[in-house]
Amino acid sequence: MLIGQDFWKHLTGDPFFYERLIGAFAEVAKEMDCSKVIEEIVDELAVQLASLPR
Repeated sequence: MLIGQDFWKHLTGDPFFYERLIGAFAEVAKEMDCSKVIEEIVDELAVQLASLPR
């Protein structure tokens, strides 16, 4: 089974594709502000946890 860097090298033939792919994801992540989404998820989880039987 091929995973990670080995998978992408096998698929593309480019030994550096995986590093560039990860770099592109990192750049996008730096530019995104996910604080609103995280806050909504935390709020939803808090509601769900509060409704669990004790």
